[in-house]
Amino acid sequence: MYTKSFDEIYAGIKKAVEIEKKKQFINVEGRYSTFSKFVLNNLKDFRKLLSKPDRLKLENLYISFEQYEFDSLNQRMKAVELLIETFADYKKIKEKKEKIIKSTDYCDICTGSDRCNCSCARRVRELGARAD
Repeated sequence: MYTKSFDEIYAGIKKAVEIEKKKQFINVEGRYSTFSKFVLNNLKDFRKLLSKPDRLKLENLYISFEQYEFDSLNQRMKAVELLIETFADYKKIKEKKEKIIKSTDYCDICTGSDRCNCSCARRVRELGARAD
């Protein structure tokens, strides 16, 4: 089964949020589902990419979008803002990790894999852990 990447999920969410804002938070009906169901499906895909502690951080967001169609306008606006903030934070973390990995010089033998135990691979793993 195909699993979406973070970038694909982020792009879809971003586009959907723009449309929802333009339509004034009415839970827009798309081709296949409503805005809230689209977000929930993407959150499920996103959770598959995360570790268990990070999955727990998404729980409030998930609950917000389960209730979205029944919420008032203010609650919907807050849920969308929380969605935007959450994905922006994860995007920053992802970019920081990629920057650390790109900036690290590997030795001639090292591929930077988790199995490699040379000093540069250990440094990358250590810095990646600090980026969280």
